[in-house]
Amino acid sequence: MLPYITTGAAWLVLPGLAIGLAARLRGWLLMSLLPVLSVFAIALSAVFAARFGIAWGPWPVLALTAVTVAITAVITWAIRRWGHSLIKPFARFLAPNSITDSATVDEAAQPITLRQHLRTITVAGLPLILAMALSTWQYVRFLGAPISISQRWDGMAHLSWVRQILNSGYASSFSNGGFYPKAWHDTVSLINISLHSSDVIHSTNAMIWIVTALVWPLGSIGLLRLLLPGRSVVTQLSMAILVSSFADFPSLLLGFGVLYPNMLGLSLLLPMLAVAGLTLGLIANPGHVPLTSLLVVTVVGLLGMALAHPNAVLSYIAFMVPMGMVWAWRGWQRYKRDCRRLALAYLVTLVVVIALFAAIWLLAHMSKQSKPILGTVRALSQVVTVSPIEGNPVWLLAALLVIGLVVAACNKTLRWWLGPFVIAVVLWYAAAALPIPRIRSLLVGGFYADPYRLAALLGIATLPITAFAVDWIWRFLYQLLTKSRHGSRIWLQSLVELYYVWLFFLASTLPTR
Repeated sequence: MLPYITTGAAWLVLPGLAIGLAARLRGWLLMSLLPVLSVFAIALSAVFAARFGIAWGPWPVLALTAVTVAITAVITWAIRRWGHSLIKPFARFLAPNSITDSATVDEAAQPITLRQHLRTITVAGLPLILAMALSTWQYVRFLGAPISISQRWDGMAHLSWVRQILNSGYASSFSNGGFYPKAWHDTVSLINISLHSSDVIHSTNAMIWIVTALVWPLGSIGLLRLLLPGRSVVTQLSMAILVSSFADFPSLLLGFGVLYPNMLGLSLLLPMLAVAGLTLGLIANPGHVPLTSLLVVTVVGLLGMALAHPNAVLSYIAFMVPMGMVWAWRGWQRYKRDCRRLALAYLVTLVVVIALFAAIWLLAHMSKQSKPILGTVRALSQVVTVSPIEGNPVWLLAALLVIGLVVAACNKTLRWWLGPFVIAVVLWYAAAALPIPRIRSLLVGGFYADPYRLAALLGIATLPITAFAVDWIWRFLYQLLTKSRHGSRIWLQSLVELYYVWLFFLASTLPTR
């Protein structure tokens, strides 16, 4: 099993690493985007290979990665060399109230020393290792033996698609005049081809581990570290525990369907929202991410998400609407007195973008749709108790959700995330309980009106809210500790920190299903 895991992890890290370095990404943003950029390289190279009659394998991926690296490097170099006067006004327009405005232009990029890189890796390593360990534990509990296969409806279909790719050498998501997202199957088959193996069961199970225990922790921790920068190790470890504490995602999509492609696509959502937040100035730019890099990653990432699963792009669009509203409002507030035309430009841009999003939303409408499965009260109560579908109430997460909502509402830098959370709740309610067919179809038709898919999205939107609560609780306890007469005793502080992490670990890893 280990060769399959290491090979698959390499394919979902190394192409993205090359592209990310060419785009001058660094730190946690680079780490969280590695799978996003790699999925782009794998899935799009499969499309080009089929178009030009090239058999599927490692070489198309390596070729497209090299081309993407070259194009990205040329674009970033050219903008840095000649495009300051063009990109700087655009950067100011995109991030009107950015906490670090100078960081949104390319000249803000500063070289990072090897010592800083090593420190980033060390500090980031503990939370990531903890999240991976807990996710692996859940993976083993869920999967059982490495030769186990899903007995659900689509389980055999996904194995058959991988087998078909291995037999035919054709891995494109476009075939017979239609489209089906095959980034998952492309990656699984790539594992087999790289190892000269025909065992699609081991490669599929390895891919499940990679997505649940590597891709998802990387992306979610990356966003949380940008939303809550400079937090203590205790907070970071607690956030790592939260990543693997939700029954909504990713395990829900492994128990229903199974929806492997959907799980892969949604696991890429949070790092892409982090890029959007940095671009629009909703998240403080760490001071070294050029605007050009953010725009290139946005285009590349959306292509990869679309080939992973279109539902991921629809989720991105749904969350971007409230984010765009916050951005337009901030721009209007900043320029309505000094430059009314520029202030109006924010509103016009918002209307145009929302119209474009609405067109995409309608085009993605599916004729096959599920029916509501819950009543209104039960659907909304499951939001509060963090227990969608048939899950048991998770009272600790429910308490953190309530606290986190209050913290976000009272914090200007975090308040904008309430928008994506409300959107996720509305979509979940529409799929699970809305009794009006036309409105329900309009809202969630692109998701097959499937409550399971929207429950997974709700879990993703809930994660940052609970992280806000964890951060606030720890800072509150730490202030009480330092103000006490024992506050100067280092051993007492360490004891409280260890106790807090251990208590949260025990409470969060209780079975939720």
